[in-house]
Amino acid sequence: MLRMTLLLLLNISLCITSWAQAGTISKSQPHVLRTVQRFNDIEPTLIFLVKKYGAKNIVLVSDVDDTLITMPSFIGSDAWWDWQFELLHNDPTSPDLVATTFNGLMRAQHWLNTLQKMQLTDQQIPTTIASFEKQGGVFMIETGRGVENSDVTEHQLSNVGLKKDLAMNDTLTKLMQCDGLKRDILYRDGAMYVAGQNKGLALQCFLKQTKRHYKAIVFIDDVLKNDTDIIHAFDRQQTDIAVYAFQDKHNSKKHHNGVNNKAIHVRATKQWQQLKKMTDSVFNKKTDL
Repeated sequence: MLRMTLLLLLNISLCITSWAQAGTISKSQPHVLRTVQRFNDIEPTLIFLVKKYGAKNIVLVSDVDDTLITMPSFIGSDAWWDWQFELLHNDPTSPDLVATTFNGLMRAQHWLNTLQKMQLTDQQIPTTIASFEKQGGVFMIETGRGVENSDVTEHQLSNVGLKKDLAMNDTLTKLMQCDGLKRDILYRDGAMYVAGQNKGLALQCFLKQTKRHYKAIVFIDDVLKNDTDIIHAFDRQQTDIAVYAFQDKHNSKKHHNGVNNKAIHVRATKQWQQLKKMTDSVFNKKTDL
């Protein structure tokens, strides 16, 4: 519901256009939000920017969940998270709620992530990223997942052939405190974990603390708030910013149905209770979140 509402409001308040040609990027209009339905629709922009600035001066920053990879089931997915997050804030006594705190909800999602195998949203993603990196471009991810999800995220990306592409063997590990963010963010091996916080401020903080400078940033995320946060964070800077709202039709429909469908919620609650009961039984203790 939250995501669909943001989509409606943003389509009204912003002039969202598609790029018929990548050459429409210019210094006079660098911070424009555009929608794409496939990940590799950003490829013309990458080609244009490589010619303009050189590949080593460009960083491609991508979200993970429902942008690079997606969960085949509802429980533990981005839609499940949005539903649970809304319950936590608006109906904290709901019997459907799996945790009573934000940190507990993060731990629950981490646990569910370890139990399921993710799949690519687009089979061409590895080819698009590999082609960009082969020219010298930098690829990294910025995920709303928390620090505790770093290991499972790397495992999931490895399973779909993407781990090797993260920042081309960038072995930097850095835990950062950032102005405007309540929780620490982690950068490890080409991936930044921002724990549900403002991705614009987090990326800005990371680039400043690591003294990394790029002439252009290409950012793609299926959550419109994250896209607009990036635009706002870099609005007054000289860096060219190409921001894409990834709106895959299948995943968008699946997300909308998952957030709003009561029958799906009932099934997810039952599945959660079964998982908890089985885990509590195996380890002979109650799993606290």
